[in-house]
Amino acid sequence: MREPGDARQRSEGSTPWRPRQSLRAVLGAKALSVADARKAGVGRGALSNTGLERPFYGVRQVPLTSPPGGSQAPGRLLDEFQGLRSRQRRRIRAYIPRLRPGQAFGPRATALLRGLPLPLRLLRDTTVDVIVPQGSCRPKAAGVQARGVPERHFDLQTVNGIPCTPPELLYCLLARDLSEVDLLAVGDALVTEADNYPNRTWFTALSSAEQLVEAVNRWSPGTGSARLRRVTPMIRLGVESPYETSMRFHLHESGYPELTLQLSIVHNGVELARADGADLEARILYDFDGDGHRVDKRQFRKDVKRPRLLRMLGWHDERLTVDDLEPTPDAFVAYAHELRRRRLVELAGQTQRAGE
Repeated sequence: MREPGDARQRSEGSTPWRPRQSLRAVLGAKALSVADARKAGVGRGALSNTGLERPFYGVRQVPLTSPPGGSQAPGRLLDEFQGLRSRQRRRIRAYIPRLRPGQAFGPRATALLRGLPLPLRLLRDTTVDVIVPQGSCRPKAAGVQARGVPERHFDLQTVNGIPCTPPELLYCLLARDLSEVDLLAVGDALVTEADNYPNRTWFTALSSAEQLVEAVNRWSPGTGSARLRRVTPMIRLGVESPYETSMRFHLHESGYPELTLQLSIVHNGVELARADGADLEARILYDFDGDGHRVDKRQFRKDVKRPRLLRMLGWHDERLTVDDLEPTPDAFVAYAHELRRRRLVELAGQTQRAGE
């Protein structure tokens, strides 16, 4: 009777024979290096299958049965964000087998894995960024961008077993690639404890305003220091979405007085509203409405009822959508200034009438 497979090698004292396994059984949804797949018993023929994905040299991955991020409605900005974010996270994880000791995923890759906000132009970039100590060997794989970090700043943090850029270093490194408003969105997201922050994959604040200030002071005069020094004092606690950051930033830059964040309006023991931003002097509440306010029937009905309840208490309720901020917030900012002017005139008239 013939011995199975490599039984002859087994009898000669070589590597023990193991039955070959399918790549899908070994991998599941994760990527694996060719060397590790061979050690796990996957045959060369299986690894040469043209149906397998080869995201990086020497790496194999079983294709998804359906596109990441689910179906998308054409032209919908938020859907595009979700689809790109899902695909890029999958690509980043596919590079894990190629990471070497002392290397870590860079600030953009770490931000995606953490669920931190990034602009659309970076989500469309399929390059995986890696950081290494300055002077050490950099990976040169196609589709990978390595950045050397001065040894006095270099550090890494393991997140779910994956070497990543620590929050404070991530914030400083991103100053090279982000605009002020996008960098502020990252800063707000790092310090927030809001469990409803979009795409959040963490359960508490990743850093604090004080830690970010200290990191910026240590980083100076590194790349992006001027931008970091300007943006960091604007970071605020309690922000619940990057669009809240964008609204606040653009109003502040236009000379609008700083908004009070997450103001709760309570009447007869019932919370009628918790505004993303409030102009206390003009008694205006600003709120950004995501798609959840449109598709949730209960939330939609509450939103319809809310303005008239707040009007009875002397507040003007102003609702925003992504179209008010993208691609430019100029029209909204001009409207907000005019609204504030009219509200102050109206409130002054009410005060005068009350005193007569």
